[in-house]
Order: sequence, then structure tokens, then C-alpha cells
Amino acid sequence: MSFKKIIYYSTGFLFLFAISCFGKPSIQFDELVHDFGKVKQESELKYIFTFSNVGTSTLLIEKITAG
Repeated sequence: MSFKKIIYYSTGFLFLFAISCFGKPSIQFDELVHDFGKVKQESELKYIFTFSNVGTSTLLIEKITAG
């Protein structure tokens, strides 16, 4: 393998490594709010919020609270 190829592949590897280590996660929700409308007392309601990680590194969700 020539010296130029070694430099080329090493540079590419370092670039990909830097992106994965120093990138930022970014969460994007399909919807931020959901309205259940009128609800009977003591009803159990569920809704699924869908989201994606549109960032460049792993998204970690450590805590979820209702608010």
C-alpha cells in the first residue's frame, strides 16, 4: 500500500471517528402535544409520541416525566 493511500484512509478514519465522538444528538418529535378531548372520569388513556434522533451521535433518554 502506498504512503498516499495510507494517509488518505487514515484521514477518512479520523474524520469518521471525530464525527461519531463529537457529534450531537438531536431529538425530533412528530407531534409535541396530544389532546384527548373529553374524557370520562377514571378512564385509562394512552398515546404514543413518536420521535427520531436526527443528530450525529447516540441519543440517550435518561428520564421521562409527564408535564
